[in-house]
Amino acid sequence: MYVLETTTMSDINGQKKIEVIVNGNMMLLENGVFIDDLIKLLNIGSQRYVVVINDELMPKSIYDKVELKQSDRCDIMSPISGG
Repeated sequence: MYVLETTTMSDINGQKKIEVIVNGNMMLLENGVFIDDLIKLLNIGSQRYVVVINDELMPKSIYDKVELKQSDRCDIMSPISGG
């Protein structure tokens, strides 16, 4: 379902792919990938993390509603607590 490469956007097997930057690394993904799909792909579902798309913090309640788009910058990081 997913394709991970470091190439430019292309038409592979008749399907359009999108380039997304994830934690500073270029990923080539199929169209229609949502945040929760990316979390599963990266196998980090059981860890504590926050997701920031294009400098906007995404609430966990919408991970299944936010579709990644061409040139999105996605940062997935451990939350920082302080006091």
